[in-house]
Amino acid sequence: MRDAAAQFFGPAMIPLAASLIIGAAAFVVMRLYMRAVFRESRRPSPHPQRGREEEIIRPAGLLETAPLDIQTDQAAERARAQPERSLTFRHAAIAFRRAARVYVLAGLVFTVTTIGLLFQIGRAAVPSSPSRLTLCGFYVSVFWSWCLYVAIALALFWGPDRRFHVLLFAGYALVLPAIGALLQLAGAPALPLTEVGVMPEAEGAFVLSIASAIVGRTVAPESVTFAPLGQPIVFWGLTATPLFVVVVAFSRPVRATVGPLFVTLALIMLVSAIVLMDVAIGSPFGEWVKGYLNSVTATLATLWLVATAVSACVAWFGVRRIARGYSDKRSSDQTFLFDSLWLSATMFVCVALMTRTSVYLLGLLPFALYKLVVRYGLRPLAAAAEPLPNARLLYLRVFGSPSRSEKLFDLLSARWRYAGSIQLISATDVLRSRFEPDELLDFLGGRLASGYIRSSDDLDRQLRDLDVRIDPDGRYRINEFFCHEDTWQPTVKRLMAESDVVAVDLRGFTAGSAGVMFELGALIDVVPINRVALLVDPRTDKPLLRRALTDRWRHMSPKSPNAHTGSATARLIDLDGGYPAAVRRLLRLGDDVLAAGVG
Repeated sequence: MRDAAAQFFGPAMIPLAASLIIGAAAFVVMRLYMRAVFRESRRPSPHPQRGREEEIIRPAGLLETAPLDIQTDQAAERARAQPERSLTFRHAAIAFRRAARVYVLAGLVFTVTTIGLLFQIGRAAVPSSPSRLTLCGFYVSVFWSWCLYVAIALALFWGPDRRFHVLLFAGYALVLPAIGALLQLAGAPALPLTEVGVMPEAEGAFVLSIASAIVGRTVAPESVTFAPLGQPIVFWGLTATPLFVVVVAFSRPVRATVGPLFVTLALIMLVSAIVLMDVAIGSPFGEWVKGYLNSVTATLATLWLVATAVSACVAWFGVRRIARGYSDKRSSDQTFLFDSLWLSATMFVCVALMTRTSVYLLGLLPFALYKLVVRYGLRPLAAAAEPLPNARLLYLRVFGSPSRSEKLFDLLSARWRYAGSIQLISATDVLRSRFEPDELLDFLGGRLASGYIRSSDDLDRQLRDLDVRIDPDGRYRINEFFCHEDTWQPTVKRLMAESDVVAVDLRGFTAGSAGVMFELGALIDVVPINRVALLVDPRTDKPLLRRALTDRWRHMSPKSPNAHTGSATARLIDLDGGYPAAVRRLLRLGDDVLAAGVG
């Protein structure tokens, strides 16, 4: 019955079905979560605060201050690479590059180990061609197909930098024709379809049917050959089955929500269900079910349903442990994301080994080696950052398009978090990229409202418990503040006072942006203007912004740190120069602030 089980649960069916279920479940849960946050944020606090808001927005008398100079920086022109002056940002630049190398190295270790298992233990099919050049091209192509996971991990690590992504994947794609060109120059022979070996019979018949339809006559298998130049592409396509999971479960609409969490949940279920199935098939219980149903297929289906129900409980317990580990800072959101990515590959390895051998749990070995490389590779980064000052960034914005808000914020946070923590007023436009394991459990457990700031005591408690410690991967965390409609203003003002740099995304700023008008006045009253960056683009009403800044500058509080500074300049960063250039400009501002010893 084990052979029947291997056919019943093929290596292609499980990953494809799992990826579709993961994508659908993640989308549904995220929509429900966003709706719940939107409703809760619109509600007034049960303990409304009075007084502080009026103190902030009440115009002060005119002060004898120098006029405010408002300058617009073209990010592309002003963000050229310069050496960092502060120890914190010098470390952040080095740590970002080293972490990228660690993840790439760990991915290559996973890939090499996986290929060894598939061909040495799993006895994966190889071409029957007698040509050593063809076999060499096959193994290199298979290795390169699995390296796509490494490229995807590097793209996720780097952040949404379109130019980098284009260069990365274009370079990846060009390697296959380069391998083919080398085979052609070395004199490798053409490969007949009958000698491909790794192509299943059904796929071969499908290819022949397409060829027959194109030429208008029946095409025999012996007449189809692949030239050396195209052989790597053929081999790559035939061995890229598990990539469908990555495309679905780690695409931006899903990956940016709860995709990784559901990947982990599904994989724990899968591995535990496979183990339970393996035990049940050879047990007296399995034989009893087979005798009672008198059908191998019905027996396998029944045992699979029972194993799935038990494994669901195991998986839920595992996810709860992961969430507690995240809350206790034994893991980080980035390592969790990459663990989910490589676990999706591990799922395919285990299933592939299950169809050919009984030692399918060896499929976990590549992931174990990956974790060892990551753990010991990133540990020095956390140790080096421990004694350095935390560059605290407050990121404010005009609430609007999720894709617009997420891309810039994700690119900035990927680099800034090696220098310091980021504080954020949470809303639906950034929820998709900020859904953490513990937040899922709070949402499913009906405890979402408990995380909201309802009173000054709640605000004091959350600021006192602010997470400013370093995660094991050497990065700081993003501290989210969930506010009701009548508690966000005091929260913003307190965060301004405790931040080293304040960045305000003003895309979409218009006369109707009353919340941003408040923030501009609070900025001038609370934060030295040289520690503020205002991000603009063509959708920003710049004349209105200049008038608002000038008016609030003239009516600033006498207690403002800007009241007696003499000449001052408000910095506008034009995002037309591109997000990467704007991020470099913000990092330069943080470096200047820490180098000057402010904060």
